Amino acid sequence: MKAKLPIVTRDEVVDGKRVFEYSEKEVEINTSLTCQIRWEANFPEQAKRESIVDYTKRMEGMDAENPAVIISRLKAIFCFIEMECSFIEFIKLFDMTQPVYLKKLETAIEKVFQIVFDSAAEKN
Repeated sequence: MKAKLPIVTRDEVVDGKRVFEYSEKEVEINTSLTCQIRWEANFPEQAKRESIVDYTKRMEGMDAENPAVIISRLKAIFCFIEMECSFIEFIKLFDMTQPVYLKKLETAIEKVFQIVFDSAAEKN
């Protein structure tokens, strides 16, 4: 299963003005047990309390405009996609200061969550 995430491709100051660009990056969604392993390896303290699926369900209903919630949702996304990078490198691909971009990011996160939940329903 594939989804698209808006990834920042350029963010710099040119002639005193901020130049901000992004493009959509297609990512592979993985709902196999490896997402739980990735969750446990990258977020061990949280993994002691709940599974990646339970965490994602909890994140689904939270305030999407809160930066802490966005980061928490990206934690879940990080565990469900196939990307060879650390979580910090992954977070650097996104921006929290551009309202239009942030709305696109939240829409993309919701689509990934929907894929995950649809996949979980199919497995049951």
